[in-house]
Amino acid sequence: MRSRVVGLALITATFAVALFGIPLAIGLAEFAVSEEHSSLQRLAGFAARSVQSDMAHDRVPRALPDGPSDAAVALYDADGALLLGAGPSEGDAAVDYVLGGRTGLPPADDLVVAVPVSGLHDIVGVVRATAPSSQVYASVMPIWLGMAALAAVVLVSTWLLARRLALRLSRPLDRLVDDADRLGDGDFGISPKRSGIAETDRVSGALSRTACRLDDLLARERAFSAEASHQLRTPLAGLRLRLESALDAAEPMTRPQIEYGLGSIDRLERTIDELLALARERQTTSAPADLPRPFSEF
Repeated sequence: MRSRVVGLALITATFAVALFGIPLAIGLAEFAVSEEHSSLQRLAGFAARSVQSDMAHDRVPRALPDGPSDAAVALYDADGALLLGAGPSEGDAAVDYVLGGRTGLPPADDLVVAVPVSGLHDIVGVVRATAPSSQVYASVMPIWLGMAALAAVVLVSTWLLARRLALRLSRPLDRLVDDADRLGDGDFGISPKRSGIAETDRVSGALSRTACRLDDLLARERAFSAEASHQLRTPLAGLRLRLESALDAAEPMTRPQIEYGLGSIDRLERTIDELLALARERQTTSAPADLPRPFSEF
């Protein structure tokens, strides 16, 4: 029972922690990616504004604004060729999407951002900013580890509480087993203690009442045995004496002697009937109960 209570508590706690923790961990990762994407968007927009004047006059800027150490910024011309910064020599899908003049967000990775550099009448370049996804997940890792540690604390606490609860529930049952063993050995003086658990207390009360009834039944059986021994020995002894006297006598048994023997047998039969009636008597303490009416009366 103890192992089942502890196992059920741990399964329930694990399910609850997983049901709450896994979506939270995924949400934190998505939030971190979204924040990194917004940061790259701001960085690329700032870089595009800073090089807009040079690109509009067909000049290659000397440098791009510095961003975070994990971010790479590159500048591409209207043909998709790399002019400045760290990036592929030819523009990727994000750069081609912007140079194609399409509206909406470019179909690029979450961690790749491309911002157009506008001239007087058209797009003269593209600023591409990117960051490694591993860096984003590395920043979330301490939070994930903290959540895992908190989940471990919850499971350990659940295990300790479940063990304590299992012990509290099993102790009354262990006492009931001991009382049942004592009752089986003939000790009818058991008095189970109340545990505060309604179901267990009902079983304890039933066991105590059973012990009282068995004690009363055994006492009645002993009284019956003693009474039967006393009531039967006297007529049997008298009948034996009469029969032995008749055996020793030379003449045959007379009618009064036979009638006396038959009377002794009748007294024995009455004594046996009285003892059986005494043994069949039962004292009851049950209160009358109202039985439900048949369905046909409703």
